[in-house]
Amino acid sequence: MIIEILIIIALVLVSALIIYSFVTLKKLNRSIDVLSADVHRLIDSTIPVLDNLNEASNKIAKIADDAESHMNELNEFVSNTKHKLNSFLTRFKEGTDQNPVINLIKNLSALSKGISAFWEKYKS
Repeated sequence: MIIEILIIIALVLVSALIIYSFVTLKKLNRSIDVLSADVHRLIDSTIPVLDNLNEASNKIAKIADDAESHMNELNEFVSNTKHKLNSFLTRFKEGTDQNPVINLIKNLSALSKGISAFWEKYKS
């Protein structure tokens, strides 16, 4: 008879354990469902942010490329201007006989002085 009582107690305990396991699994299932819903909401809210970040990085890359292009153009302009200025200074230093503009200025200055001298002599 004791064995039958122990078997009945064991069966009651096993039944209680099975019921407790079902209740725990149901709570665990609800927690997983809530977690899954939270993950889906997180993904849904993260995707637009990542798209915006991707678009912003593309725009930044384009701006950087444009700035680099403008800097290259500016460097080329400065280099060409430097080269032309050095060329002009070299020709200017080589001598005024080779520079027609300087020769013209000198001739006009000499002509002006000659006319002034003539006018002064003519007046007196």
